[in-house]
Amino acid sequence: MKYFTIRTSIVALAAIALVSCEATDYKDTSATASTDTTAVKVVEGYLLDSTEMVDASNARNSLDVIGVYQGTTPCADCEGIETTVQLLDSTYKTTLVYKGKSTKAFEQTGSWKWVNGSTIELQDAKAALKYFVAENKLIQLDGDGNKITGELAAKYILAKTK
Repeated sequence: MKYFTIRTSIVALAAIALVSCEATDYKDTSATASTDTTAVKVVEGYLLDSTEMVDASNARNSLDVIGVYQGTTPCADCEGIETTVQLLDSTYKTTLVYKGKSTKAFEQTGSWKWVNGSTIELQDAKAALKYFVAENKLIQLDGDGNKITGELAAKYILAKTK
């Protein structure tokens, strides 16, 4: 009987000890950002929310933007503008030839910068041009930095040649 009482006491003490223990709080060391509508967590280069995993890479951190891009953009009073944009580390050179109007090449140089993770801006004294950076191409944007739409939209794409 004494054995039963001691055994019951040990079991009772163990049960009390388990019930009275508090759970240990572990802190999440991954970065967390909050947007207006969704909490977003960045883990090993990916954005996580409650519904999906999205790759956090963008043109700036995953594409080699340095190189030469060429194409023929629309022109209001000529057959088209043969456009070449050469991007170096922080400077650029553009060459424009107005087809059907002149054979003279107009060159311009200056510096360029990233506006955000996918857009660059060519800066000079006359006007700033913005381009959306995609894989092996630059897509010219309008004066407000928006993609050009409509039937001529494809004409504003410069393909990387080097």
